[in-house]
Amino acid sequence: MTALRILVDVARDPAGDGWTVRLTSPGQPGWSWPAPGAPPRRMRAGTHAGRRVPLPDPDWCTGGPEHSLCCAATAESVARAVAAMAVRVGATTGAALGGLLHAALLGPAGPSAPGAGGGAAWAAIGDLVALHPGAPLELALRWPVGDADLSGLPWELLHDGRRFLATSAGGAPVAVTRVLAGTRGTAEPLRVPPRVLFVVGTAATDLRVRPGAEIAGLLRAVRQAGARIHYRMLHDASPDRLEAAMETFRPDVVHIIAHGGTGPHGPYIVLCADDPRVKEEQRYAAQLAEQLTVGGRKPPVVVLSACETGALHVPGPGMATPFAVDLVAGGVPVVAAMAGMVSDRACRLFTRRFGQALAAGTSIVAATAEARRLTFAADAAGGLDWALPAVFLADEDEPLPIRAGDGGAGLAAGWISAYGLEEDPVFCGRENVLSAFLPLLAGPGGRRTGWESGRDEPRRGALAICAEPSAGVGKTRTLREIARQALLDGHLPVLVGTGGGDLVAPRSHATLCSAVSNGIEQVRLHLGLTIDELTESAGLADVLAGTADADPALLNPTVRRLVGRMPLAAMRMALQLDLAALLADARRRWPHLRAGRAVLLLDNLDQTAQDVLDALLGGGMLGEHGLGDEQEPLPVVLMISAPRIVDDIRQGRQRGRWLAHVDLAPLSDAGDEDLFAYEQVMLHPFLGQKAPGFTDRPWAVDRTLTPEEAAPIVVTWRRYMKGLPYNFVEGVVFPLAIEMSFHAKYVLSADDDVTAAGL
Repeated sequence: MTALRILVDVARDPAGDGWTVRLTSPGQPGWSWPAPGAPPRRMRAGTHAGRRVPLPDPDWCTGGPEHSLCCAATAESVARAVAAMAVRVGATTGAALGGLLHAALLGPAGPSAPGAGGGAAWAAIGDLVALHPGAPLELALRWPVGDADLSGLPWELLHDGRRFLATSAGGAPVAVTRVLAGTRGTAEPLRVPPRVLFVVGTAATDLRVRPGAEIAGLLRAVRQAGARIHYRMLHDASPDRLEAAMETFRPDVVHIIAHGGTGPHGPYIVLCADDPRVKEEQRYAAQLAEQLTVGGRKPPVVVLSACETGALHVPGPGMATPFAVDLVAGGVPVVAAMAGMVSDRACRLFTRRFGQALAAGTSIVAATAEARRLTFAADAAGGLDWALPAVFLADEDEPLPIRAGDGGAGLAAGWISAYGLEEDPVFCGRENVLSAFLPLLAGPGGRRTGWESGRDEPRRGALAICAEPSAGVGKTRTLREIARQALLDGHLPVLVGTGGGDLVAPRSHATLCSAVSNGIEQVRLHLGLTIDELTESAGLADVLAGTADADPALLNPTVRRLVGRMPLAAMRMALQLDLAALLADARRRWPHLRAGRAVLLLDNLDQTAQDVLDALLGGGMLGEHGLGDEQEPLPVVLMISAPRIVDDIRQGRQRGRWLAHVDLAPLSDAGDEDLFAYEQVMLHPFLGQKAPGFTDRPWAVDRTLTPEEAAPIVVTWRRYMKGLPYNFVEGVVFPLAIEMSFHAKYVLSADDDVTAAGL
C-alpha cells in the first residue's frame, strides 16, 4: 500500500530567530495546515553554545512525565538532553525529548491546549490518516540543506504524549524521514535485486568498525522472495580503489563502514590513504560524493555505518551539517545513517527489514516504518536504538524509483542452485581471498577493478591460493564460494577437483585435460547447453594417455600439429578452445553474459599433482590472460597445498608477474578474525538439522559482558575450534560450543523473525 506522505515544511522565520512551519500532502491536493492562505505557524528558538534549539510555547505544556522537559524548556536543557541521547539513555528521557520536539514542531497533542494553533496540527494529521485506514504514514520533515541546527536533532523520537510516533499513528506504521529542500538525486533507478558494495575503510576486524561489519554480515545474507543481495566487499578502501570499484561493479547501494569524526570542515570518514607513506586520510562528504560518481550518476542509496556520520552530535560551537545531509545535497537520492550493534535486537530487526526491502524492491520508507515499529516493540529494555537509524531523502516525489534487473540475477540464483553452491554454514571470513580473485576479472585493456593491491599492480591471469596442507582450513569451500561469486558477477566457473567421481583433481597432463573436459560438461549440464560428443581436451587426453580410443585425426589441426613437439602448447590451445566454445554457446543464449568470462577453478593440487603444477606455473601454459588472450581472457584459480610449490610461490622463486597469490590458513586470533567468523556463523542458522535447538537457531554474542567476563568463553572457543572452518560442519565441536556459550550466558537468542511475528 502506498504511504500517505505529509510534508512538514520548516523554514527560517524572516520576522524572528525561529522557524515557520506548514504542512501539506502531495497526494491530497488542497490539504494544508494552517489552511491555504493563512500564515504559517511560528516555532520559536533559543540559543545555546552558538546553536539554535527549537522550543515549544511555554503555555502549551499539559504536564505529565513526557512533558518534563518542555514545560520548563531552555536551550541549555534541550542541548543537554540531545547530548544524553547521543550516548543512549533510557526511554523516559527519550519520551521527554520526543515530547518537546513534537510540541515545538506540531504543537501539543491535546486539542484543548491554548495558544496559536493549539493542537490543531496533530489533530489535522489524525483526521487525514483516518481517511486512509491502514496506509503507512510518512512524516517527511523538510528544511534547507544548510540548517544544521534542525538536522542535528533526533526527530525520530517525536512523541505525542501517549506514544512515539514511530510506533504507530491510528494503527498505521509511521516513517519519519528527512527531506532536504531543493535537492535532486542524480542516480539511475534502483535495480532489483540490487548490487551492494560494502566499503570498509580499514580491516574488517578493526574494532572501531566492528558494529558496521556485523551489520554488513546481516545484509549479505538477506533473502526476500528468493532474491539475495549481490554484494562485494572492498576492505582497506582508499579513495582511488573506491573510484575503480564503483566504475567496474556499478553498485546500486554503497554501504560505508568506517571510523568517522568531526573536523574543521564538518563530519568526515576515515579511509586508507592512496599514498603508501600515509596510513589513512579523512574524506568529507563532498569528496566522497565525487568518488561515488560514475558517468555523472550517483548510486541510488548510500548506507552509513560510521561513528558521528549521523545526526547525533554533542552540541558545540560551529557544529557542522551532518555527513548524510551533505551526501544528499551532492546528488545521492537516499541516505540511511544506521547505528547500533547486531547484539541489539533492535539493530538486527531494523537491518533485516531494510535489507529485505532492498532485495525485493519494495518501499524503503514503508520498510523503515515497519522496522522501527517492530524494533521498538522488541526492545524490552526500553533503550533507544530503534530511533537511531535516520533516513535522508532528496526533494522529489519519488526519490527512489525501482527498475527490474536484466534477468541475470534470477538466472544466477538458479545456476548457483544447479551447481549445488548453497551450503551450510554461511560463508564467513576469507574476504581477502575473494578480494584477491576479483582483479583477475579486469576489464578491457587491463582496466583496474579497485581490488588490486596498488596502482602499479600488473595484470593478473591466475591466482594461487596457497593452502596449509592439513585438512580443515576450508580449501574446497573457499573455491566453491569463488565460483558462486563468479556466477553472480556474470561469469561461468568451471570447477575441477571439488567433488568425487569424474571431478577428481588432475595428477598428470592427460588427466588435467580430461578433468577440465568433464568440468565443462558439468557446466553445460547445469546450464542446459548442448554437450559435445568429444571436446578438444578429451580427445587430447586420450592421445596423451595413449589409450586405445586415441585418434589424433579428430583433433583441431593446430592442436594435432603441436602435440608431438610442444605438448604443453597443445594442452593450452585445447583447453582454450573448449572454454571459449562454452562461453560462446552461453552468450548466444543469454546476451547478458557478453562481458562474462569462463573461469577455471582447480582444487586439491597437492604434492601428487607436481607434473600439473609444473606445467601450469613453469611450462608457459598460463600468462597475464590466464589460459586465454587479450581478446578473450580465461582466468585460472589454483588451490595449491603442495609444500614445495607453496614455499616457492611465497618466496618469489616460482612466480611470474601474472600470478597473484594469497594464503589460506586457520582463522587467526589476530584482530579477532576467528571470533568474528564464529559470530557470523552463529547469526545465520544452518539450513539442515545439525543440532536442533542450537545450530538451527540464530545467536548473538552479549556485548554487555566485560572482557574479563567473556575471556574464559573466548579461550574455550579457541581451544576447541582451532580456527578451522572444518569444525563448523564436522563432529560436535561447534554445536557444543554454542550450547556451552548459552549456559554461560555468553550468547543471546537472535530469533528476530519469531520475535517480529509475535509483535
